[in-house]
Amino acid sequence: MNATVIDRLAAADPSGPYKTVASSFNTLDVDHPSVTKFSHRYSNPAFGWYIAGKFAAAREDLPITMMYNDVWIFKAWLMRRNPEKWYNKFIAEAFALARLPNLQAMGELVRSAILASCVNPDDRCNQERSVSERTGISVGTIRAF
Repeated sequence: MNATVIDRLAAADPSGPYKTVASSFNTLDVDHPSVTKFSHRYSNPAFGWYIAGKFAAAREDLPITMMYNDVWIFKAWLMRRNPEKWYNKFIAEAFALARLPNLQAMGELVRSAILASCVNPDDRCNQERSVSERTGISVGTIRAF
């Protein structure tokens, strides 16, 4: 997800709309609620899963069309709305890597491998394959992560 997508989803959060990214820069107080919410959005590797869950729980549609790699958010939203019908193995595995304590070390390894492979962002397919080969985790799970 890029900053625009994150900001639009967060601003439309049905559980309580957040301030937009631009509005967070009006204060220098690091404990200010909008700064805290801003840092939560951008530091949380499972933000897509989180926001998909918020929209699913509220039985609301996503406010923007998900394209390219952001389609994983749409798949997470479907899974959160009806897990029996829309279960996705890759999303479940990516969530486990991002959030479960017993997989924390592997999640950090995957996150580091993804960041280290971002030398040429135009070659995303090879990046995902490379991280998959180095970690032994399927390409689908790396994409969802």
